Amino acid sequence: MVASSAVVSNKNKRAAWAKAPQDQKHTVLPPLGDSNQLRAVWNVGILDLAGPDFGVPYGFQAMSASELQGLLTHLRMLESMTWAEIIRSKKKNHLVPVSNLCSEAQRRLEELGQDDCGELQSLGQMGSLPRIWGIRLHNILKVLWWDPEHRICPSLKKYT
Repeated sequence: MVASSAVVSNKNKRAAWAKAPQDQKHTVLPPLGDSNQLRAVWNVGILDLAGPDFGVPYGFQAMSASELQGLLTHLRMLESMTWAEIIRSKKKNHLVPVSNLCSEAQRRLEELGQDDCGELQSLGQMGSLPRIWGIRLHNILKVLWWDPEHRICPSLKKYT
């Protein structure tokens, strides 16, 4: 005996995914041009891991465990803020033209293939030392260096 199959057609039946959601939520984002109103986000894809063994005194390899813990705590605190709040403290957190960096840092940017940017973002942790350096794109900071002794861009001001 051969079983016959019947095709059942129900034109009134809708797929569940075709229904409109009952509770519609809308995320309100600032316009793309207003990145200072967005929260800070970190990217470590270009993090310089060379360290002092390769002649880079400000690489992340030189960090102690307690320094790393302090840095991560600081970044965690900053990512709860908007860029407008972060850069409000211009003394600690500011953009620096690449031409103002020490020649060693400029050379390292070339070696890393990151010499096409005009300025780097500098973020101070405690006082003026140490500093985190990176390339800011919109609300994302592509973290490059940890500068414990303020060597990447030495201040010419007294007592800094």
